[in-house]
Amino acid sequence: MAASLADGQAFAEFREGCLIPSRSEPLRWRSSMNNISDPEFSRIFRMEFYKAGFKVSGDPSNLFQNGSQATDLQIGALITDFRVKSCYNDSMAAGKAVLDVEWQIYSTTADKVIARIPTRGGVTDVERANAAELVIAVLQQAFAENVRQLAANPSFRGVVLDPRFAATATPPEGPLQIAYQSEGKALPLKDAATGAVTIFAGSAMGSGVLISANGYILTNHHVAGTSGRVRVRWSDGVETSGVVLRGDRRRDVALIKVDSPRGRPLAVRRAPVALGETVFAIGTPLRDELQNTLTRGIVSGVRTMDGQSFIQSDTPITHGNSGGPLLDDKGSIVGLSDLGTDPSLGSTINFFIPINDALKVLALSPAG
Repeated sequence: MAASLADGQAFAEFREGCLIPSRSEPLRWRSSMNNISDPEFSRIFRMEFYKAGFKVSGDPSNLFQNGSQATDLQIGALITDFRVKSCYNDSMAAGKAVLDVEWQIYSTTADKVIARIPTRGGVTDVERANAAELVIAVLQQAFAENVRQLAANPSFRGVVLDPRFAATATPPEGPLQIAYQSEGKALPLKDAATGAVTIFAGSAMGSGVLISANGYILTNHHVAGTSGRVRVRWSDGVETSGVVLRGDRRRDVALIKVDSPRGRPLAVRRAPVALGETVFAIGTPLRDELQNTLTRGIVSGVRTMDGQSFIQSDTPITHGNSGGPLLDDKGSIVGLSDLGTDPSLGSTINFFIPINDALKVLALSPAG
């Protein structure tokens, strides 16, 4: 949220005395007020959208919601005008206001603003203890009215329901044959790294791995989310768009399809891992400029947690590695990065989804 009001613009008129008005004083906008970071506006937005039946990602008040912001559409509010008329006396201030907002709807997949929707909302008969509290109150209430107008706007609803931006990931309905390769000839790790990708879904970032020459990519469900479309960055820095075909939240896996893959597909190893076996993780930890980071460890164990199987390893991973491949020393995929523990606790204990589990829950079978 931001404002584009001019520095020094008079936006509020305060009259001394409400019953018998006398002199008036203008309140002028300062350019330092153009960047608005008050969390109350986020709360208002979420509350009004919830009432209108919309789901907003990343609710900070929900302690059990995944922190991923894997959504394609993002909304920005640009205040283009704000007018307040008010009066005050020794005990209170009262007034009304009108607020103009330009809503900018941004698609992270298309990497551009796809719609600009203007709204105007106002409030009347607002009372507060003093002028400062009144300005804040009328701004918040007028903002809420603008949010309600946006939620009801046919153009906005048309964008949200547009199949190009709507969520398309669905649970598997039946087997899907994919021409992935079983392990065979050893692949040098420097070549295997070209099969690892960075995935951008909304403001979330994670990793993934190419498993077929015709563009199928595996990643975590919490990386791809319900965004429908994602951006995929290859090891050479080129980005292409991908469609989330199917996913499973509980097993935390998802399948993405791209039309023009630029990496080398990695072989899938069907044999289980062995305790003490050397393994390697490739991913994009923390920041996108750290893409294709390679780390090494051993298989520390195979665990069952909440009814799900995991490969435990001391191979270092962190935020951004999620969905990236865990490889054996031949460059074949044995798992997908999923969960990690805080290394400050004194040990590296991380967990990876066995590749066979990922293929099974997504109902993927080898073509032919």
